[in-house]
Amino acid sequence: MREKVLKFGPTRGLVGILTEPPPDAPTGKPPVVFLNSGILHHVGASRLYVRMARRLAALGHPALRFDFSGIGDSEARRDTLSAAESAVVEVREAMDLIGARKGGADKFILIGLCSGADMGFKVAQVDPRVSGLVQLDPFAYRTTGYYLRHYGPKLLQPAVWTGFVRRRLGRLRPARQTVAASGDAAEERLEYVAPEYRRIFPPRERVEEALDGLVKRGVRMLNIFSDGQSDHINHGAQYARAFPGLDFAGLLQVEYVPHAAHTFTEMADQERVLAAVDGWATRAFPAAR
Repeated sequence: MREKVLKFGPTRGLVGILTEPPPDAPTGKPPVVFLNSGILHHVGASRLYVRMARRLAALGHPALRFDFSGIGDSEARRDTLSAAESAVVEVREAMDLIGARKGGADKFILIGLCSGADMGFKVAQVDPRVSGLVQLDPFAYRTTGYYLRHYGPKLLQPAVWTGFVRRRLGRLRPARQTVAASGDAAEERLEYVAPEYRRIFPPRERVEEALDGLVKRGVRMLNIFSDGQSDHINHGAQYARAFPGLDFAGLLQVEYVPHAAHTFTEMADQERVLAAVDGWATRAFPAAR
């Protein structure tokens, strides 16, 4: 297995690492392109992308881990494209690069975590070369089952009811008036608010429409959820049930990793993710006869 640095794009400002399959690996399998998660560079969270790329290369998938412009080793762009617009362009340039190499390729798998999953989903909608999509903690939507699993166990805990009663009683008490200090004794307080990243999910209907388009194209999908996404999903079967009008036709596989952090920092959690991706890739893209 060999790894080499590639520079590409109109100004050769994009930088990536290509992991090539070993000589004895199966041939003809679609290459994989990894997409940055936030401002994390091409190694991925806790080097997850490195491990995944090498495992997939061993199965016969050339794997490119590249940085979007302005992240990691890639240069910043000098045009007026937004980050979202330029990312789509750059993913397509990465596929062009691999497709033009010896052996070529007209089908690709995109893999991303969080915002990388969002971008992979976006590119898959506009580029028919995407035949496989692996999303780690992608968009998810609550269902009735979500609320039952989330609140049901809590209703059986006495401490929950005690806290509820105390809060209700507290609202019935007259509010205490606070007199502010004045003059030299007044102490000016400065309140500092830490910056917060808020991920905005598109409307469910828009995502369902996009998924329907991918299914009709035969795109194979693997979604892996961590416990860090528990505000939105708490069971693997929930994802498909959030789109009751959509028939995934066996193209979707969902894995839920309980107790895992959003970035899958624990080695045991990473191993579960790697095993899921290996198994999915083997079944979805079998070796040519």
